[in-house]
Amino acid sequence: MPEPSVQLRPAPQEAYAGSVFASRARITVISAITVLSAVLRLLYLGKKSFWLDEIVSVSIARLDPAGFRNIVLSWELNEGLYYTLLRGWMRLGQGEFFIRLLSVLPAVAAVPFVYLLGRRLFSEKVGLIAALLLAVNAFDVRYAQEARGYSLFAFLVVLACWLFVRCLDAPHKKGNWAGLVIALVLGMYAHFFAGLILPVLWLAAVLHQRPFPWRRFLVSSAIIAFLAIPALLFVATKNRGQVGWVQPTKWRDIYGLAILLSGRGGLLLLLLCAAGLVLALVRLLRTPAMAGKQAIWGDALVWMWLVLPVAITVAISAFKPMFVTRYLIFCLPAFVLLVAAGLSLIRPRWLLVAVLVAVTALSLRGVRGYYRTGFDPPEQDWRRAVHYLLSQAQPGDAVLFYHPLARLSYEYYRQRWPQYPAPAVVFPPRADARLLKGTPPDFTLLPELPARYHRLWLVQNWGPDTFTRRMQTVFSAHYRKAGERDFSIIRVMLFENENTLRK
Repeated sequence: MPEPSVQLRPAPQEAYAGSVFASRARITVISAITVLSAVLRLLYLGKKSFWLDEIVSVSIARLDPAGFRNIVLSWELNEGLYYTLLRGWMRLGQGEFFIRLLSVLPAVAAVPFVYLLGRRLFSEKVGLIAALLLAVNAFDVRYAQEARGYSLFAFLVVLACWLFVRCLDAPHKKGNWAGLVIALVLGMYAHFFAGLILPVLWLAAVLHQRPFPWRRFLVSSAIIAFLAIPALLFVATKNRGQVGWVQPTKWRDIYGLAILLSGRGGLLLLLLCAAGLVLALVRLLRTPAMAGKQAIWGDALVWMWLVLPVAITVAISAFKPMFVTRYLIFCLPAFVLLVAAGLSLIRPRWLLVAVLVAVTALSLRGVRGYYRTGFDPPEQDWRRAVHYLLSQAQPGDAVLFYHPLARLSYEYYRQRWPQYPAPAVVFPPRADARLLKGTPPDFTLLPELPARYHRLWLVQNWGPDTFTRRMQTVFSAHYRKAGERDFSIIRVMLFENENTLRK
């Protein structure tokens, strides 16, 4: 009579070996995804010229200590943390690649933290998929390659959310609470929109079913509120039209945000991501009621992270327009987490693999499109424009800039070609970041120019305006247009004095 078969458990050594192998495999995969994210964000990092906002960042960081404090505290506190870091960073390098590298570092660092959040709130599979989606997302790549503070504040929001979850897992560890306070305060001084994560965390605290560490949370919130007072006072008292250029919000703006969050890989990619969101929502709604609120708490936290900041921004924009897609980049981690949660439900496995391959390929197409053409704002090739102006200029020439801040671009790039004669700058009269506070056109100088300059250059972008139209009217009897060259939205025009030519 055959003996009954017995199902043996693995020997302790075998179980330990399997656990170590699985752990090493996870580390290898997330490391590979992180390396991929670094490669995509470093590729062509110095290829594109700085655009005007990046030039402003560099110009602020270059100010003397008194000028730096004056500009940041009276005009640019919104990204004050980034400017402070950039100020020290630029001591090591001044080129486009190195300056932008400061934005690459937090963008890459966000990838493993998104994985950790996904693993803790959903599953190992969701964490890995979310990290991959973030690594290949063109929206994230685009702002990781810009000398502005967007990738920094997005990373700090991710870090704050991870620390918030850690605080609930181990409420007696003071280091987690201190880290949460530091991450949120730094995030708000990297960009004021980071403050929109606070109502998300408060609602998540209310929805938390298990005993919640309210005392520590309230103390942390009080410290955050106290340290945020300078930012609140700045918003209340220093509003001088810094976002006056923002247009009223329209439905196409929200659609544009959805396109960017999905990775700007076309309608098919948007639909695949939308399908992932729908599956994630179905997962949330189909969780058995008997499981309780705690079973869906992680889902609810991420959904609020995605939806609430957008909804608040749209609501405020009904009175004061401030809906700018790049300001909402900190919602991208929540987006990829939810898409990953939905896609992870796809069965069988081969179908899931096929969908992930398609999403990755379409996302990489979006990244390639950014490398080739850029998007929002249009590429501004100040590097080539300044080189052209300097290479064509002659001794005794003068130049006027339509936009006062454009002179900052000129001053940054002209240092690369000291062999060329630099034309005299007629307008604006000074060349530092104090131009941010406004430099009104000096119309009195226009009638004097024909007698002083034989050749006059005009650098125009986002125009023409009253000054350039008036200039052309005043010079119509003295100058003729002798040349014109376009560099994306930048136009460089040369005017020659006809009276001097006749002589």
